[in-house]
Order: sequence, then C-alpha cells, then structure tokens
Amino acid sequence: MTSKKPPDPDPPDELFDLSPVLTVSLPHATEIPPQDPAMETENANRKRVAGSPPAISNIPPKIPKNLPGRMIYTKMDNPPYIVHVSLKHEQTSGTVLQPIKFGMFLTTNNVNNIRLDGIKRIGRNRVSVEFKSHQDANSFLNNPILAKHNYIAAIPQFNITRMGIVRDIPIEWSEDEVIQNIQVPEGCGPVIKARRMSRKVTSSGITEWKPTQTVVLTFDGQVLPKRVISFYSSLPVERYTYPTILCYHCCRFGHTRTLCRSKPRCYKCGENHPGDGCDVTKEFSFCVSCTGNHFANDSACPELGRQKSIKALMSEKSISYVEASRVFPPVSRSYADVSKSSSRKPVNMIPQSQPSSPIPVSQKSYRKTVFLKPKTHAPLSPGYNRQAHQELTSNYSFSPSRRGCALPTEGDAPTYRQENNSTKILQLITDMLMSVLCSPNQSVPDHVASKITSILNYIHDAPSLESPTMEREEYYSQKA
Repeated sequence: MTSKKPPDPDPPDELFDLSPVLTVSLPHATEIPPQDPAMETENANRKRVAGSPPAISNIPPKIPKNLPGRMIYTKMDNPPYIVHVSLKHEQTSGTVLQPIKFGMFLTTNNVNNIRLDGIKRIGRNRVSVEFKSHQDANSFLNNPILAKHNYIAAIPQFNITRMGIVRDIPIEWSEDEVIQNIQVPEGCGPVIKARRMSRKVTSSGITEWKPTQTVVLTFDGQVLPKRVISFYSSLPVERYTYPTILCYHCCRFGHTRTLCRSKPRCYKCGENHPGDGCDVTKEFSFCVSCTGNHFANDSACPELGRQKSIKALMSEKSISYVEASRVFPPVSRSYADVSKSSSRKPVNMIPQSQPSSPIPVSQKSYRKTVFLKPKTHAPLSPGYNRQAHQELTSNYSFSPSRRGCALPTEGDAPTYRQENNSTKILQLITDMLMSVLCSPNQSVPDHVASKITSILNYIHDAPSLESPTMEREEYYSQKA
C-alpha cells in the first residue's frame, strides 16, 4: 500500500527554469516537453511505448535562471511588496527553512517594517516576506546579512511583470527585433522579454518543432496592455496562462523529466519503476495523482484539471502557486474506491486459466454529489373552517318558533295573560327558563345552563317581591 501513495505535486520553481527549451502551449493545454537531441540519437534504434518520452541516465543539477527586467520595487508599484528568500543551492541538502526560525533571524538582525503574518512558507527551502513599503523591501534586498548567512533574496517576477500573448508577428523576426518593433500604450511598462511559441510537427516519423507567429511578451510593471502597436498596426494582447507540465519520470507536475531530481514512478501502474517498459494496459492502470483507473497523463484525470485551474488563477490574479493551490482542494477518493483500485492485479500477474474481463473506465469525477430531501414545514395552526363553524352553531341553535315569539314554546305550555303583576312576571320568567332547560330538542351549553340554574335557585329562595316593594316605600316615606 505504501507504493500506491500519490506524490505531492511540486510547485513551479520561481528562480530556476522548468526546462532547457520551454515550449508553451495555448491556455489550458497540457504540454509535452521536447526530446533532447542526444537522447533521440541514443534511442533511435530501440522501440518504446508511444506517448512516453525517452529515459535518462543522469540527473542534471538545477540551472540558474536569467531573470529579465529590474530587481527592485519602484514607487509606481502597488502592494503587496513581497520578497522571496531561499538558501543557496549547496546549502539545501537535508535542510528546511522554517518561517518562525527565519523570523527570529530577522528580529535578531533588526530587520523591521514587516507586516503581521508577512512571513509564509512557499517551499521546503523558501519563504515569502511581505514588507510595508517598497523602500523597506529594497533595503532588505541590499542587506549584506543575507549573503553572510548563505541566503538568496529576490522579488517574484509575477509581482512586478505581466505576460501576454500577441499573434501575427512575422516569423523571420528574432526576439530582440520583436522587442524593438513593439510599442506599448502610455501608462504601461516596456517589453522586457519576448519568446516565440513553437508547434510540434511530425512528418514521415520525424518530429520537429516549427516556430509560429505567436509570441509571448513580458511587460514591465503591474499593468497588462490591451493592445500594442507595431508599424502602425494594432495587435490585441491576450492574458498568458502558464502551461501545465507533467514529469514522466516521477509523475509530478511543474517540471519535465530532463530536470527531475526524484525517484522514478510509473505513470501506468504507479509502481517504483520507469513507465517505458511497463506493459500494463489501461484497464488495469493506476494513476498516482488521483488513485484513479487511468494513466497519469490521461486528459480526464481530476488532478490534471485541478492543476490547469491553478495555473489559470495564477495568471489571472498574479499570485504564487502556493496561494492559488489553496483555493482548489486536493483531489480525494473514498477508502472503498482506493482499496478497489489497489487490489487490481496487472495483466501479467493474472493466471492464464482466468480470462481477464475489461473493467470500464469511469470518466466521471470522484467527488460525490449529495442530493438532500426538501425540508418539511411545521404544521400550520388551524384557520377558519366554515363547515366546522356551521356545525358548531347549528348544535346550539333553537328550533324554529312560531311567528311572533322570541323563544319557542311547547304546545302544552301554559299561556299567560298580560297582567301588570310582578308575581305573574316572575312566574313567566321561571317557566320560560325551565322550558329552555327541560326541552329535549334543544342543547344548551354547560356555562349557560349553570347560569340559568343559579337564576332559578335565586328566584326559588328569594322572598316575595311585594315585601321589598312595601319596605322601599316605607323607607322612602321615612326619609321624606
């Protein structure tokens, strides 16, 4: 299982070239590095797998890069004012440049005006230091304490330059002639570097690289012009996107195999051997970048798409590889998928008696899409129900009464004469209330029935109305 662990992609080196002859493709296109002429002669007589570059016998050291343009900040530059610090090449073996220890080194040597959270790790032996002003950054670049302790300080080129693509440039022009014959609009920096793009042409089994009319221009400053002028002709400028380069020696991104300094890793099966002589087919392949069932150089690899997105963001925002890679999370798969891919045997390890059935290659992404069910709302409070209201009111409604009567009366109910007598009136009210309570066709609510019952009890226990009337008359006559 340890051999199946995917390698970490190497960030592009800011101070060194990625390849001796850098051929650039169009934006979002994977670049296949050119073959070295010496290796072509050596391997001309032997057959190798199509699509795999020739093997190398030795690992060359890193070659210093000739950085174009200025190496200091000016007052026209906008923040952030970043300086990258790394150890010298002969001092990088077995060492790690830690941000905290380097911050202690700067504090001990009285290097001030560094922004809070301004020191960050951008590599194993490289840190980024952000200063508050361009004067502080320039003073730090000229500080002799750096050379005394074997440090190299430089301004990242992506922070003070912009790169664009210009087409329809005559092929016969050299790079120096391109720079001399290009005029930039006012407010933009001059052209400090030109590099012509080439295309790969194969004819009769011979592969060669032919120059094109497309040129990559590097402008000084932090403004990319929309157009440039050449002999009274206006040429549009497109944003240049860094190419996505895959190493066929270690299967990491950011460099070619001609400058690879890592151990070999097969781009077909993921084992620790070169991929030239590996006979594993695509059905039993293993990608070391995403642990998928495909070759590491497959265009459908999710990690390859992630690397292209990182390079596009680097060109758009003018930021480093480390900062752009934090925006896009690493490609990951479930444990079951990894175990299933790891348990597959190569075709040469399957017994002859067992027929090998091809395994379909999935072209889908390994990220799982989760569909959530819609949330159910809480039950609403009961509103107005017309039918329930009508049923409720009909239970407490009186039966139809005869014409001219406010309350229903039974057929055998006694009739009363209209006499102006309090005893008769009281008897009439009592009979009326009793008829309401005792009628079988009428339903009286409990609270109404209790009130009527209390009234009947009061009338039954109350004294005659004649006495109070007489007492009131006597009381008022005495007062008079």
